[in-house]
Amino acid sequence: MKMDLLKSVVVLGLVIAGSAQADIPPAQAGATAPSEAPAVAAGTSVNEFSAPKKASVLDSFSLSLFSNYHGQPVGDLSVEKNPGKKGYSAKSLGVYFDSSITAGYKITPDLKIGPELSFFYTPVRGVGYETQYLGLKLYNSHIKISDEIVASANIMPQLPFSDYLKQVQQVSWGLKTTPSAFYKPRGTSFTLGAYTEAKSYFGVPIGQKSFKLWALPTATYDFNDTFGVSLSYEMEASHIAGKQNKLEFNNVLTDLQPGLRWRITKKIQFNPYVTLYTGDGVTGSNTAVGAIINASVL
Repeated sequence: MKMDLLKSVVVLGLVIAGSAQADIPPAQAGATAPSEAPAVAAGTSVNEFSAPKKASVLDSFSLSLFSNYHGQPVGDLSVEKNPGKKGYSAKSLGVYFDSSITAGYKITPDLKIGPELSFFYTPVRGVGYETQYLGLKLYNSHIKISDEIVASANIMPQLPFSDYLKQVQQVSWGLKTTPSAFYKPRGTSFTLGAYTEAKSYFGVPIGQKSFKLWALPTATYDFNDTFGVSLSYEMEASHIAGKQNKLEFNNVLTDLQPGLRWRITKKIQFNPYVTLYTGDGVTGSNTAVGAIINASVL
């Protein structure tokens, strides 16, 4: 692994410590989790002699970063390519971060609206940053359904920026939603739930993807407030423009994602995982390392 890749990972970590997803080209499809999850209630201790916190104009805004690192095959960590379900080849794209920065104005403490910028960062092959979409997001990341069930919901129109989206896929705009829901039985350390995504692509020609369905059912177990484990099963299907049957979907991928959960602070979470493709056999060349970084700046 070249030093520029190592430096890029370190720099990203420092930026987060100092301070949620975009579409993946077909040659580079892989695990992508939504940039928001239902907020988990946590107790806080307050010094009874401390002065009350003064209201600030920043209290009306939120700012967060979501980044999903799609890494190299476990069979050869020196390879700077992200494998797909068939492994990697000379045509494989470089390892990359699939990231979103979301800013929000708080209409209520939980209901927010604001811009979201999604981009790829490929720290190898001289690719660098590639802006993907700019959207306007209306979202609520903490919908309390009961004491044991919390959910999130959002809706976001998006405008494409990259040449790949505009010239190859010919997307004029997109409409995306990524709802999620999680159930935590009282008195246990287990959580069960799922992240989901549905997205329409407008303006695409016949033969291109016009609709996407994605889901990531997930089970987690927390050893304590800091560390835990997770197991997810990723599914993605797409509809192609021009198909006579509007309900006909093609299977894009399925895979298992065992991982670790590290809550570095209340506002920064780090979740390394591996991707095990389930439909094509698990090998060292098609099993990829990955990591999700989720950070709230405001």
